[in-house]
Amino acid sequence: MEKSKELLSMLENPEYFLNAQRQTLESRIEAKKLTKSETKKVRIESAKSVGRKASMDLLNQSWGNMIVDIIGAHEEIEGKLNESKEALLLGEYLNKSDNQEYALKRLINVITDPYGSILFNKLLLILKDYPADGDMMDILRDTLLNLSDVNNFKSVFTKYKFLISLIDRITPQAMVILQDYLKWPPFSMSMIINNNHVEGDMSKEFTDAYSHSKGIDDPNIVSRIQYSVQELQKNEFVFGSQISTGQVIMQPSEVGMDLIGFINHG
Repeated sequence: MEKSKELLSMLENPEYFLNAQRQTLESRIEAKKLTKSETKKVRIESAKSVGRKASMDLLNQSWGNMIVDIIGAHEEIEGKLNESKEALLLGEYLNKSDNQEYALKRLINVITDPYGSILFNKLLLILKDYPADGDMMDILRDTLLNLSDVNNFKSVFTKYKFLISLIDRITPQAMVILQDYLKWPPFSMSMIINNNHVEGDMSKEFTDAYSHSKGIDDPNIVSRIQYSVQELQKNEFVFGSQISTGQVIMQPSEVGMDLIGFINHG
């Protein structure tokens, strides 16, 4: 129970824990301040050294223990933040489940299966690289819901491992745009058609039409949308086709549709 309370506190107010760690480390640095004679000695002896050895001399003579403590504090902070994000992910998973008791039993099936456990761990590795309040949390929550629906993990292992690698390949913003594919507007552009596909970069024209349809005019947001579309094109998750009006419509490729199905639930 105490562990769950600690994780809940981290989720509700992570700044409190981080500020406490910061104050502790800063107070130790203040207490460790070298005297003028010590500082002069360190600088003189370090100046006699070259390259990496100069840094080693500095650590050995003054701040070595403090550096070790900072590394330890970072590991503790990272560990607690990761635990709190994992707890939030499972909370989000339960919150979107119609039957929470059943959802917990399905989760047990995931983590106690040799193939399911590997897939679950890969989701957690992705989660480590993102904040708890971003789009990735929603994407991983829905992915976990889909994962918990599986009855035979061995049969889907290769495909799901590949799809999880795709989640790790592009930004959450690109995946959010991909999920919104049913609302992609047609747009006009100069084009070369090859096998019914539009060749070349269509990110600028699509971004202008998409941003307009969403009422987005902030240039910074528009720029991020265009970058995300370029990601989708580069990874061949989308392609363009000419439609009867002479315009172009962007649509998901086969692998793009596989990814959409994997990161969407319900």
